[in-house]
Amino acid sequence: MDTQDSKTGSRNIKLNRNINIDNEQPGSLHDEQKTSACIEVELCMGTACHVHGAADLLHRLKELEQTYPLELRAVPCLNRCRQRGAEQPPVIRINGRLHFALLPEGLEELISSVQEHDNENGAGR
Repeated sequence: MDTQDSKTGSRNIKLNRNINIDNEQPGSLHDEQKTSACIEVELCMGTACHVHGAADLLHRLKELEQTYPLELRAVPCLNRCRQRGAEQPPVIRINGRLHFALLPEGLEELISSVQEHDNENGAGR
């Protein structure tokens, strides 16, 4: 239902309360489709990481989604570059572990290694 406030002119739209707009919320269809062996990947897209090749990593990760069960999220910033002087962008978090200064050509080996480790230890997410 669409209504308009006569004083402010703003429009109010009532939605059926059963509609789930945000697919990232627990219990959403997106969550139900995830497999237990999903590899969670968060790629920092902050300025420093972007300048150091995060866009190239994102492109490669999207290609790897065809082969590996990735849950890929590009995030605004992981706040790791400034906190530790020795770590270099781009920053990526895979199943909770941080990795630094990766190149696109090294991603498949890293993802494969994570998948093998999780399969051996039964630690799939």
